[in-house]
Amino acid sequence: MRGALLIGRGFAVLAVLAALVSGCNSEPRPYTLEVMGSAETTATDSLVEPMGVAVGRSGRVFVADTRAARIVEYDAFGRVRKAWSGQGDGRLARPIDLAVVEGDGAGDGRVYVVDFERDQLLLFTLDGEFVEVWGGPGAGFGRFHSPAGVAVGLRGEVYVADFQGHRVEVFDREGRPLHSIGREGHGPGELYYPTDVTIDDQGSVWVVDAYNHRVQEFASDGTFRRSLGEQGNGPLQFEVPVSLVIDPSGRLLVSDSGNHRIVVLDANGAVGQVLNVPGPAGRGLNTPAHMESGAGGSIYAADPDHGRILVLRP
Repeated sequence: MRGALLIGRGFAVLAVLAALVSGCNSEPRPYTLEVMGSAETTATDSLVEPMGVAVGRSGRVFVADTRAARIVEYDAFGRVRKAWSGQGDGRLARPIDLAVVEGDGAGDGRVYVVDFERDQLLLFTLDGEFVEVWGGPGAGFGRFHSPAGVAVGLRGEVYVADFQGHRVEVFDREGRPLHSIGREGHGPGELYYPTDVTIDDQGSVWVVDAYNHRVQEFASDGTFRRSLGEQGNGPLQFEVPVSLVIDPSGRLLVSDSGNHRIVVLDANGAVGQVLNVPGPAGRGLNTPAHMESGAGGSIYAADPDHGRILVLRP
């Protein structure tokens, strides 16, 4: 297994690379970048192709190890708790992203996993026990065609970025379809292979519109608000962005996979920092994938090409 890193041992700061754009009089503290763990791992602890990452309220980290068809769970101290693939109707085929909701009671909560190959959203307990399946293959309301990203809203609604369906499907907390956001196209409010969805503190829905090379903001009812970015490698340009996360200060972090970087935007969409991440033995961050926020404003980013998870700390 290539370049896999065990989360949580011997944090090593790799780089602090800030490319500040003029016009910012007092920007927030820039991010530093850390690799979680050491390259010396056992086969049990190795990640094969981590694409998705989620962080629970308790600090546990859940990783969608896509090519290994499993979820790997770490405790708050970075130690592997377990890895699970599901069984029967809950057997994972190609998990690509996940979201975690933790309740107040011990073991209370859910893990939502989108399976790119099965065209389904699978629900598990926090301990990996299969609960149920939502959706299924198809173009109809509440169905999926290669789902790629998932997020949970402020009131428990579940949002799924449907990659080949060119839309976001919205469900209530019981799994009943509510409505769709977007449709195939290249104009404002239209989507072309969306890969991720994020809900901010005001309930706005942010969609990573990967093959339109931009991110778009919608109201909770699906009304288009604004678009940020275009194709290219300039400061506010993207090449197949994959994920977006919002930090506690309101900054937007976009994993710009084709440009091998993570771009940090302020709340107005102005570029404040560009992180070009060095990889093992000098290799770059070829495909930064899904990201998630954690305690203290830390951002966790999956690096599938190098089999590792990265941490951006403010």
